[in-house]
Parts: sequence; C-alpha cells; structure tokens
Amino acid sequence: MPWTGDVISEINNFLRERYDMSGVQALRVYRNPVLERVRKVASKEDLFLHAGGKGLAAVLQTGAPMNATVRTEAGDFPQPGKTKFERLVVREVQYAATTGITLEEQEEARQSEAGVASLLDIKLRDLKDDLRWRLQCAVRGDSTGRLGRIGAWNNASSLATLDNTAKNFGWDDVDMFLPGMEVDIFRPNAAGTSWSAVREGLVVGAVDKPNKQVTLVSGPNTAGSTTPAANDIIFLRGAVALAGTALVYRDMAGLLHLIDDGTRNWKFTGENANPPGSGSPRQDYFGIANRTTIPSLVSPVYSKWDGDAPGSWDLEDLLKPIRDIDSGFADGQVTAIYCHPDMAAAIARKAAAAHNATMTVNDGKVTGGYYTRQLNVEGRMVPIIPMSQGWPKHTVLGVDEDKLRLYMPQDINFVNPYTGESGNRQVFFGSPGQRNMTFEAWLRFVGQLVALRCDTSFRLEGLRTDE
Repeated sequence: MPWTGDVISEINNFLRERYDMSGVQALRVYRNPVLERVRKVASKEDLFLHAGGKGLAAVLQTGAPMNATVRTEAGDFPQPGKTKFERLVVREVQYAATTGITLEEQEEARQSEAGVASLLDIKLRDLKDDLRWRLQCAVRGDSTGRLGRIGAWNNASSLATLDNTAKNFGWDDVDMFLPGMEVDIFRPNAAGTSWSAVREGLVVGAVDKPNKQVTLVSGPNTAGSTTPAANDIIFLRGAVALAGTALVYRDMAGLLHLIDDGTRNWKFTGENANPPGSGSPRQDYFGIANRTTIPSLVSPVYSKWDGDAPGSWDLEDLLKPIRDIDSGFADGQVTAIYCHPDMAAAIARKAAAAHNATMTVNDGKVTGGYYTRQLNVEGRMVPIIPMSQGWPKHTVLGVDEDKLRLYMPQDINFVNPYTGESGNRQVFFGSPGQRNMTFEAWLRFVGQLVALRCDTSFRLEGLRTDE
C-alpha cells in the first residue's frame, strides 16, 4: 500500500530524531590523514574580523636576536637586538556541498516508507562523499586549486589535451582529474601577472589518461563563453576568482603550500619560467606578501630531477633532510613523511635494501614491503603516511606536524540558510530562486590549516618510484 505521508517532512523528522549523524562528523578525519593527525585545533575564541572577512588572529615570531659573544673582564655586555613579530591574517575558508530531491523522486519514494529511507541514504552518502573528496583535495594542495594546463583545445568535441608535467607543474597531465568534478578555466598572460576568465563551472565528462585528454561539458553552474586555448589553466571550481585582472585565492592552505620555499611563480616564458617542482606559485603567506623575506616561513626544498625526468636516489637522500632538521636551531622535528602510495612502496624497498632487512613469515602469511609504515631515523621511528587523491607521485614531504594548527570554529554540519539553524533540525528546505531542485540540503565545512613555522619541514622531489 502506498505511503501517503509528506516525504520532506518525514525525512527531516527522521534526521532529527533517529538518524545517526556520526558519519557527518567523521568527515573531518575519514581517510584524510592530515586532518586525522593534526590534533592541535585553534578555538572559536580566536575569531576576529578583518577586511577580508572572518579569520584567525595569530602572532608569529619571525626573528630572535643572536648576539652572544666573548666578553672580557669589566667589558660591556652586547647590546640587545630586537625580537621581530609578524601578524598573520588567517582567512576562514568554507566548503559547501549540495544535494537535492526533485518532485519526481518524492513521488517515487512515496510508494513506501522504505523508499523514503532508501532515498535519504543515497542522497546523504553522495553529499558526504562529495565534501570529503573536496577536503582531501584542499589539505594536500598548493592553495591554488590548479589541476592542469591546456596544450590544445578541440572546440567541436569540447576536448582539452593537457601538457603539464611533473617537473614544470608538479603533476603529470590528467593525474588530478576525475569524471564528474567541476572546474573553472582562467587565462594568464605570459608573465603570469594578469588573468582573464574563460569558462566557469564546466564538468569533467571523461578522462583519457593515455592520450592526456579530458572532456569538459556544460553543467548546472556553467558560466562564460570564451573558447579555451593553449596555456589556459584549469582550476577546481571556486578555488580562485578575479579582482580586476588579479587572481584571488579562495582555497584552503594545503601541505604543498605550507611546505614550500616561495620561489615558484606563474611565469610561463623567459628566464626562470616554471622552476621545477610541485610547490605553490603563491609567494604570499597569510597576509605576508613575500614569505621569502622571513626565514622561518621558508621550507628547505631538495630536488633529484634528471633533466625532465625523476632521478635516481637512495635512502640517505631522505634521511639527511630529517637529520638536518632534528639537529638544527629551529626547535623542530619531522614527525611524519607524506607521500604517494607508490613512493611509500619505494621507500620500503630502499629501506630493506639499505639495512638488509628480513621479513618474518608466520603461518604462511607474508606482509609485503608496501605496508612498511615507519622509517627508522637514528633510532627514532618516523611514520610514513601514504596520501591518496592525486598526491604528486615523485614528491615527499617531511612534515613537522607539531607546527600545524587546524582552525575549525564549528563542526562539519548541515546548515539551513533561511532558519539559521545548523545540525539535523531541518536538513532539507525549499530550493531558493529558480533552481530546478524542489528541496535541497547544504553541508558545510568552515576552517583553515596553518603552519606557524615552515623551516622545520622539507620537500624532496624528483624521485623515481620504479627503483
């Protein structure tokens, strides 16, 4: 017998009274090792207002006097120098995901109460997966949201052939693309000093990895009509915007931005165009225009590139940067190694070869070298953290996680823009304006990832994974 209740009212009642919301809160850490391991969280009491919107107040010590010297009997003591401080302007970032229930879906679900529950599970699962994926992109990223560079465009088939490489861009051709994701395209001048919008809100229809091609089709959020061309840059949707002809970055600060030396740029021709590596083209750092002027914000970067290809390396190339930080004066220590899963397997092979490691077999079961998860650095065990979702294959980050802070003033949750409520009080609401969904639900993350020092972490790139 058909169920005659109101679908949306029943769904909201079910969410309010009986639905387990723990899956929503688990978004913060589920398969996201960065957010799982960063335990030091800035609280909402640190919130302040600034010209760019809401954010976090943070004072960073950028210089300490070092004037200790030899003093003779009855001689003067050295004159004290100045301790330097800079004020970081940590802008709050929001990520939102939307799902909707159409009138047709309500009519089909109305056939039974079980149909309503099934519809709810499908919608909320897709919504959580969508936001979780975007957060994974953010925390591993370079704070620009860039995905690739167009080498050629076929307007008849909406087909982009990409020409970015691991050396000149950080990752190869279509490594960062997935079918269904939404992207924006912007066009730089040759010097990378001015930009113009091409198209926004395009949807990746298909990914052809062997031919380095992606099909970009119109979607519900598409805007703009300019024809894409060679050297245009494809970004994750919403990661950047234009202020006049300048890019405004709106993505979270990910590890590839925090652990960087600030030397990459958007320059595409001439001297120093596209220096090698997977760092960020951004030179600014949380309100500081040029991070290279502050040594504590500059991470050591080491390269093993062999021409345009990744080069050979041995375990000492990885161990030495860790030892240098451990024994340095910056009061830090590498607590984890972040890398691609293929690189984690390569490190395990290198470690086994270097230390003549043996493997214990119990009951006929063998644990493969890929599953090695710790590296012995002079008696101290440093975890190896494999990263998914498009981590650069030839890049390793040695991260001082004690210097990371996650600013997250509220939990990941549903939000209703009309009632001001958050949580599961009224998840689904009537669609605004002329949207084609009858009812929608909005899931939101608010926060930012910050490193209070960058010189106690390092980046090592250009490493082969097939040795």
